[in-house]
Amino acid sequence: MPIYDFECRCGRVSEHYAKIDEKELPCECGKMMKRLITTRYNVHPDFEPYLDENIGTEPVWAKSKQHRKQLMKEYGVRDYYS
Repeated sequence: MPIYDFECRCGRVSEHYAKIDEKELPCECGKMMKRLITTRYNVHPDFEPYLDENIGTEPVWAKSKQHRKQLMKEYGVRDYYS
């Protein structure tokens, strides 16, 4: 069973094991807690520049995934994931 974040109207937020179809759970205050949609990953959008320290001897700013691939070719770094 996966872990989901639930929030109650009383302000309490907590994690619970729940089935996929369980959208609400009872709270300690007596009200119902609703399941939140959350992400656990630090996502870098393609348009957000980030500092990549794995390409060369010094950190390089990558502007997008395509730009990172171009930089890897320039520095002679092989991409093992594609």
